[in-house]
Amino acid sequence: MEKPEWISWDEIQQCIHDAHLTNNKKGFHQSTGNMTGDELKSKVCNGFCFVVLDESNKVIGTMSLIVSKVGFWWYKGMAGYHCYEGVLPAYRGTDVYTEMHKAVIKKEKELGLKLKWATTAESNIIVQKLSQRDGWKKIQYTPNGKGCDYYSVILAKWMDGCPYSDRTINFMFYLSRFVIRFLYKPGKIRRFKLRIISKN
Repeated sequence: MEKPEWISWDEIQQCIHDAHLTNNKKGFHQSTGNMTGDELKSKVCNGFCFVVLDESNKVIGTMSLIVSKVGFWWYKGMAGYHCYEGVLPAYRGTDVYTEMHKAVIKKEKELGLKLKWATTAESNIIVQKLSQRDGWKKIQYTPNGKGCDYYSVILAKWMDGCPYSDRTINFMFYLSRFVIRFLYKPGKIRRFKLRIISKN
C-alpha cells in the first residue's frame, strides 16, 4: 500500500534511532540511526519500506527492501537488499521482527528475486548465527561507510539454494576479511595513501 499521510518518515526514522540506541551501548555506532526522515526517504527511494504498528498506530518496527543490481563474485543480477531496520527494545523477543521479515520475503517472491542480502556488525554473533540457521551465508567482509566505527559482514541467501560449496564461501570470506582489514580502518578509512610523483 502507499504510505498513509499519518505515518511520517520522521516517525519511521525515530523507530530506527531508538532501536539503535542499544547497539550504541554495545559499541555499534551506526550512521543510519542518526539520519533524518528525509534522508531515509531518499535512501529507500523506489524501494519498499515495511512498518509494524501497535494498537495506537505507533511505529514499533521497520525494515526496508531495496531492489538493485548486484555485481559481486557471489552474485550478478537483481537482488533484494534488507536494510534500515529496527524494532523498538520493548518489542524485541515478540513476533514483530518475524512477521515483518515474512512480509519482506513475500514481496521478494512476488518480484521473482533469486537472492537476498544484508549486512550486520562483525561482532553481532547472535544475528549471524540465527541467520545461518535459516540458510544465510557469511560471504564477504566490509569496512562500512563514514560514521561507522566497526567492520561488518555481508550475509546472503539464495532462494533456490546456494550454488557454491561451503569451502569456497569460507575461503572467499576470510580472503576478503584479510584484504579489507589490511586496506581499511572501520569507516572505510584507507590505511595507505597513493601518491603519484611526477618527474617534471
